[in-house]
Amino acid sequence: IGRYDEAIAACRRSAELVPSIPAFSNWGSTLTKLRRFDEATAQFAEARRLGPGPDDFVIVGNLARAYYWSGKRSEAMALYRQAIEVAQRRVALNPRDAEARASLADYYAKVGEPDKGLEQIRRLPADETGPHVLVFAAAVHTDLRHPVAPPPGSVPPSAVSRTCARFASLLHVSH
Repeated sequence: IGRYDEAIAACRRSAELVPSIPAFSNWGSTLTKLRRFDEATAQFAEARRLGPGPDDFVIVGNLARAYYWSGKRSEAMALYRQAIEVAQRRVALNPRDAEARASLADYYAKVGEPDKGLEQIRRLPADETGPHVLVFAAAVHTDLRHPVAPPPGSVPPSAVSRTCARFASLLHVSH
């Protein structure tokens, strides 16, 4: 909705009242949307400290992403490798875990292993319908097939629509 200042204030207040993984993780995600990556890194690091730490691929991946976009690539690469290990364990326990597979695809893309990333996308459950997973996987699929640096700002809606259509055809899903 674009009310980022209000979201940041709510996350900050929540973290002050009851420090929690969701409060710091949501705060970091909001800062990431605003491209305030150094600040986001601090919030994701706090979420990691409070939670299962290295055993949560989403938190580790978010922290890696914030480091990546803040230009701290070596720190990001180490964290992406850690996130890959954790997500692989999750997929070993549940091969149908679409969130873990889509995240693995992204992490592999970031560490320069596109074949492994595409394999994770191919192994997504054929009946996956979660819009978040599908759009995320579609974007990663496009990045892996056509790796170019995204222009500053947001992706035009027409590009998202084309990406979703491409991904739906990959999964043989009607859209």
